[in-house]
Amino acid sequence: MKLSILISVALLLGSFAWLAPKTGRVAAATTNGTTEVFANQGWQDSTLALQAGQQFRIDYVSGKWTYWNDGIAPFDANGDSYICSAESCCEPLPSARKGGLLGKVGDAVFFIGNGGTFTAPGSGTLLLRMNDCDDSFADNSGSVIVKLNTTSALTITNVAVVEGTGTTPTYVGFKVKLSIASSQSVTVDYATIAGTAHAISDYRAKAGTLTFAPGQTRKTIWIAVKADTRVEADETFQMLLSNPAHATITDARGVAIILNDDSTPPPTDAPSEATS
Repeated sequence: MKLSILISVALLLGSFAWLAPKTGRVAAATTNGTTEVFANQGWQDSTLALQAGQQFRIDYVSGKWTYWNDGIAPFDANGDSYICSAESCCEPLPSARKGGLLGKVGDAVFFIGNGGTFTAPGSGTLLLRMNDCDDSFADNSGSVIVKLNTTSALTITNVAVVEGTGTTPTYVGFKVKLSIASSQSVTVDYATIAGTAHAISDYRAKAGTLTFAPGQTRKTIWIAVKADTRVEADETFQMLLSNPAHATITDARGVAIILNDDSTPPPTDAPSEATS
């Protein structure tokens, strides 16, 4: 009789186990390079291993969640505008927006929200969760999906330069940027490509390899633009990035616009101002 009662109680408790708030560390759902973080769970293991000082990037992709299913409309990973100011605040990060996405490495907790580039405050695995009290998860619902990245991405800017009229060339600088500082040297090849502007007559062609030393995130490729006095339309040429090492390229082409600053002189036989 006692055994049957114990079995019945165990089955009953098991049937209501889903109601218990999940406050322990669990694995986040990772699919196709994205990670889903659930509102009704505590710290969730992203499986992203970080070293102290390492930069990493988190981008909000999609999803809505809420910390009060019956009273607060769902919001994105940036959370609600409410920030707890009472002495009894129980959120892991009371000074941040309630319901926002938090990160944790070691004992350090920081606000992520809709994402950005971060520096690991210590070594360990990145944990993620909603900024809400541990005893309130039963009221939470929804999830957000984020993309985690420790591989730096290269981009290049568009630029413009006034052509000039003297004999000294002007220079235009394409700015190349790494989204995250790398612990390894990053290299990428570059080369100019003619457009309506032509090498030699309008600019000096250039090709080579950029090298980012560990920790560096910005470089500039300078190109000489030939000055002249010809009246012509604005002209363009491009700078192409290719063959990256220890990085990816998200924006491979930069466009340079050479702005014409010459004007047609008045005819020499133009009449003077009329008098009467």
